[in-house]
Amino acid sequence: MLARLVPDGVVDAVLTCPPTEAVNLFDSDHETPEIIWCGPMRVLLRWELTPVISAYLEGDAEADFAFPTPAWRVQYPELKGELRVGGVYVRLYMKNPNYQLKDPMRFLEHLTAEALRLIEYSLPKAAGGAGREGPAPPTPGGSSTAIAVREDDMLSILISAAVYVLRVRPGLAERSVQWGHVSRCATLLKGCNDQGVTLGGGAGLALLRLLHQLLEAPVAVDAAATVPQANLLVEFRRAIEGVDFPADTAFIFGAMAKCVRSQCRPASLKALLTPAIAGGIVEWLLEVLEDKGGKLAGVRDPDAARVHVVQILKALAKHPEVGAHVTGKLDESEKWQQYSGHRHELYLTAEHRVDYFLTNDTQNIETLLLTAGEPAPETAGAASASASGSAPPAAPAPAARAPAPA
Repeated sequence: MLARLVPDGVVDAVLTCPPTEAVNLFDSDHETPEIIWCGPMRVLLRWELTPVISAYLEGDAEADFAFPTPAWRVQYPELKGELRVGGVYVRLYMKNPNYQLKDPMRFLEHLTAEALRLIEYSLPKAAGGAGREGPAPPTPGGSSTAIAVREDDMLSILISAAVYVLRVRPGLAERSVQWGHVSRCATLLKGCNDQGVTLGGGAGLALLRLLHQLLEAPVAVDAAATVPQANLLVEFRRAIEGVDFPADTAFIFGAMAKCVRSQCRPASLKALLTPAIAGGIVEWLLEVLEDKGGKLAGVRDPDAARVHVVQILKALAKHPEVGAHVTGKLDESEKWQQYSGHRHELYLTAEHRVDYFLTNDTQNIETLLLTAGEPAPETAGAASASASGSAPPAAPAPAARAPAPA
């Protein structure tokens, strides 16, 4: 019943605090990632609820209270376009990712579950997806407010929020591994490569971004090493190779560098390196540095791509089992001599060291969501009109009809 009257965030807060605090919370204004509640919303609640209560009091005294229709609930204009996932308003969280959430694990679980559902729905069946067969996944979070956002934009929003949670609370990466996200993403990445699905946008890019952040945790690299038939280093290479390098090649090389430089178990790193080196990854990386075909010219930030390639090769050269083999290959390369003696990491700016998609999403998400909310169905408004004989005023007009204080 309470969820029909006030936003879900207010319901969650009221049910978990003492009565006195609940009253104070109701009478106060809030705009946080977990609660949106303000004066105009309280006015609208009174306006909508007054005719419902009046009808009940004027009716059969022995009848149980009931709302006018099964779908009746107060529709707040302030929530138009707000995407709520796992108890958190995503737009407000993206504005303040350091906000201390009550249950960040639940938030991450719902974000990744919704994102992977969208990814699998959009990918071809041969790539491990659903091929867009069957009903499309519902709006994430089950929001009662319709949100008309392109599928790729919704994926980007969900993944950006998940990346922020993992960056702010890196310990949650272990839970994500336990939920099977690394193996699931690696398997889908292989499916994308097998079917020629580009990582330049949509589902492919979403997989890459989630893996890129998860690989910060050694436990994620350990998990990646156990995925059958899907070696991440090999799949990252396959995602880059082609007539032209994808625009986000530097980002993919960054993910590869996280793998080979990880403090994971030695056996895990060996399991990743052995097939990759057997497939000629060292020779290929040296060819990337030489760039005789000029493929790096079309890459977003080719300097960052080169830096990550150097990081990978240096890490391979220090490996106790494959290091000698790699060093021999490097010594044969004249191009390598130009890079081996320098600390190229110094050329990486702060933007290069993070998921640079976050910057764009954080700037765009507010406009994207708040302009995407379609007019909500007439549920509470229509019911109130029939009960009271007049339609409720549109926001912010309700403030003019507020009852005088007692």
